Amino acid sequence: AQCNVYFGTLVKKLVYVSMGEVEQSALLTHMRLPALATFLYILYSVLSLLLLLNLIIAMMGDTYLKTSQRAERDWFWPYASLVLQYEREMSKAQRERHRLGLSSETETEQGQ
Repeated sequence: AQCNVYFGTLVKKLVYVSMGEVEQSALLTHMRLPALATFLYILYSVLSLLLLLNLIIAMMGDTYLKTSQRAERDWFWPYASLVLQYEREMSKAQRERHRLGLSSETETEQGQ
């Protein structure tokens, strides 16, 4: 009851299996060389798995890169807005001391 199934037919059946038609027994028993069919099926499954795993790793790396770049930008603007808000609440003299890196009047007096 074995039929002559050629390499092209085997590849076509493997593609069907990858799309969801999982009749491995029919795939492997009706082949002229079941050992070769089994080997090719396992090889195809492993290579497909590795390719998809590589794809998901690349997608996750790209997502991480975009997220980390966006996080730096998203952190900077609220911080800058907060600094500007604090500076608006300061007097002009306090703002000048703050911009020079002097945080209190005692540091200004010690420096003179």
